[in-house]
Amino acid sequence: MKSKYSYKNWVLVFIASSVLASQSQAANWVDLARQAQLTNPPGDMAPVSEVMDIQTVTEFQLVSELMSSFSQVQNFQFQQQLQTQPISAERLLESPILLYRHRNLPNVSQKTCLHFDLMMTSVLGILSRVEFPEPFSSENKIKIRVENALRKIHMNELLPMAQKLAQQPNASELAKQGYAFLLALKSQSDRDRAENQGLPHPELNRADRHALSAFLGGALWRFRGAGGYDHLGTNDRRDIFVGSGFTAIATLNGANAEEASAIGTALKWGVKLASWGDYHDMGRLPGKNKYSDFKAMEKIGRDVTSRVKDVLIQNGFPNPALISAAGSSFASCYYSSWEQVSPQLRVGAALTPPFMFIFAAPTNFGEFCSGASLGLALSESLLGRN
Repeated sequence: MKSKYSYKNWVLVFIASSVLASQSQAANWVDLARQAQLTNPPGDMAPVSEVMDIQTVTEFQLVSELMSSFSQVQNFQFQQQLQTQPISAERLLESPILLYRHRNLPNVSQKTCLHFDLMMTSVLGILSRVEFPEPFSSENKIKIRVENALRKIHMNELLPMAQKLAQQPNASELAKQGYAFLLALKSQSDRDRAENQGLPHPELNRADRHALSAFLGGALWRFRGAGGYDHLGTNDRRDIFVGSGFTAIATLNGANAEEASAIGTALKWGVKLASWGDYHDMGRLPGKNKYSDFKAMEKIGRDVTSRVKDVLIQNGFPNPALISAAGSSFASCYYSSWEQVSPQLRVGAALTPPFMFIFAAPTNFGEFCSGASLGLALSESLLGRN
């Protein structure tokens, strides 16, 4: 998206392309991961605005980058069943989300999703089983940063793999670079661990928590609407993926058990007491026009997050207005999804029970975008107290 704001010179610029060959993808991952990790992180919370048709949409920088990777894809459908083939060590190092493909998924429930690692396994266990379009899979910034965070979390598993590949007599240059990168990443995470004692996964820095909170928040909010897990009712989804899931995100970012529970509960009740079915079509169904639907969604988003803002204020967290901004961005998320994401884009649409399609309509991407905004805003506000 084009921004009408100026940015400091450390803002990273990646060029996402939908035409990279698979061989060049493999050669790219170390360089992309190094750039994302070993330089100053992007201005995640910076507002990014663009005029689309009749409306100006404004999103957080990180969420804008997330949506741009989907808007590049045209008439692209992944209708495959679950991916079950064995995964090589090379692929696991390149895309550590695949670590979750063959893991036993916990019984998704309010109880399991309260715990960050079980919640993360529940989310990534589904997302790792489907194929995503090229611009998202190879060079999407948020995904690269999520993968770096996962490399830190699973360092004890991945580093021996990388070492074995690098020390083979016929080791490729990529294998050697991958091992060197993991060693540098381990040194950095060891330093971060010393600074983040008391936080879950102290090896993760602020940028890691931003990325994980946004990415997982997007998936949780999408699963709240539908998708991922089959045979769950509307209220079950709100309780599990909003109430418990966002409690886990709050815990990752430094909220204590009582604070995190209050945040998750406040967001859950915000959803239960709101309805936006008449507005999320952004003027495409009979009734209101695009502008009217946009303004209604802005207000609904602020209403949904108002109780969370109160909890943040009561517990002394800084920047509580960020959660209101995330709520307001519901309108931008749905609008940009309708205006820029191809209606033909499908991800995991042929999944069968006990799983359910991930994305199959513009509103699905609007949900993912909205949840990513909420997760990112929570992360920044909660970490700001520490």
